[in-house]
Amino acid sequence: MQVSSKVSVGPELAGRRWPVAVAILWLAACVAPEPGGTPVPQQNEAPAPGSVVAPKPVVTPEQVVAPKPVVTPKPVVTPEQEVAPEQEVTRADFLAQCEIEAPTSEFCAEPGEPTLPAEARLAVETRPIGARVSLDGQFVGETPVAGLALATGTYAVHLALDGYREITRSVSLMPGGEETVFESLVPLTGTLSVRAKPAWETLRLNDRPYVVAQGKPILLPAGVYEVRASRPRHLARARIEVGAGDTADHTLRWRLVEPDPAEFERLAAATVEIGASAYEHQNPPRRKWFPSFWISRNEVTVGAYARCVRDGACTEPPTEDGCNWRVDGREEHPINCVSGEDARAYAAWLASHDELPYRLPTTDEFERATSRGNDRARACNTCDRHCVWRYRDVDADDGFGQTAPVGSLAGCRDGANVMDLVGNVAELCWSPATQRFEVRGGSFGEHAAFLDPAFPRPVEPTRRDPTQGFRLVMPEFEP
Repeated sequence: MQVSSKVSVGPELAGRRWPVAVAILWLAACVAPEPGGTPVPQQNEAPAPGSVVAPKPVVTPEQVVAPKPVVTPKPVVTPEQEVAPEQEVTRADFLAQCEIEAPTSEFCAEPGEPTLPAEARLAVETRPIGARVSLDGQFVGETPVAGLALATGTYAVHLALDGYREITRSVSLMPGGEETVFESLVPLTGTLSVRAKPAWETLRLNDRPYVVAQGKPILLPAGVYEVRASRPRHLARARIEVGAGDTADHTLRWRLVEPDPAEFERLAAATVEIGASAYEHQNPPRRKWFPSFWISRNEVTVGAYARCVRDGACTEPPTEDGCNWRVDGREEHPINCVSGEDARAYAAWLASHDELPYRLPTTDEFERATSRGNDRARACNTCDRHCVWRYRDVDADDGFGQTAPVGSLAGCRDGANVMDLVGNVAELCWSPATQRFEVRGGSFGEHAAFLDPAFPRPVEPTRRDPTQGFRLVMPEFEP
């Protein structure tokens, strides 16, 4: 439809003065397009030429109205959807839950601490066993090593055994995994040649017997060897290192380890009764176990003591009445008129000469030597009818007024082939209990009361007397 630029109004409206805004609105309604007609220009489109544009109404500040806020409705929560307020987890709750959870789970990590690494287990075995095992340079034991609990990761396993090539290998441990490292160690070999003069009867290397001729090379894994050779009464020992690819040559030196069996008797280990009720306070009765030891068959003679004097190691005894020193024909009599210090000096000299640990017997060892089951050694050469003292036994006659040659009296040999333990001369001993010298066994100048081997008689270390002498003992050698 076409719109005329001229608008006619009725006579009732003509001549009236209408406000401009009302006129514009009336005019717009008149020109509104019919359906399918020409569209009305939009707000941003330029007005058509000749059209009238209505001005925008003026709005005062008082007329401005704030927009209403948008209110979001609260959601409806059913009782099943209600959530309990968050509670603080105590350490007790934490530890209790950890008993249920796996020890390496993230839950069991303390709050604020890093999660513990998972564990794995490692076993290490070698052939031969006994290799030293180190993990990342830290020693953990000797093979076989089983069940080491370790954090997961990679480790350097180092194996070392004397005489074998050292090995280092890497092993990776996964969480919960079990790994076993097994290595056959490669021996490093060398040769050893051993000699001795006279020849040995037995030869052992690290306590293993070897049958080999002197000087013949023995092929051995590299390492350190304890060499032990033996022959009657002698032992040779050495510690020799055999290097890989090297040849070790060693000459053994013999050492005397047993005294001359013609002069010493070996007493076997035994438990015997010693002491006596008569000496309750000084030497009470008791049972005592003794290890085996050696004891001289006879008392030390004048001739044997003279060799020590000639070497300058012993002091000359006095030559007063009753002393055997420097008396012709008494070289085989027991040395007397010697003190405890003199006897100890002789033992030290002979020990150095023979390279054997001789010493004076203890008081208990002397009683052990005199004991034969429930019997005591027989007394010989006591104060008989020839004795110069008034308490002599006039009914006894051993043929000697003073000392007799050692081992010369028939019937004075005890069951262990030890002579003159009771009688002839009283024998100097050492008492560990009192740290003093004592004499035991009685002498040619004493009667029955003094002949009991259990009777304790302390003497001063420098006292010399015609009635006292000594013999020696030696502990059994322990290889």
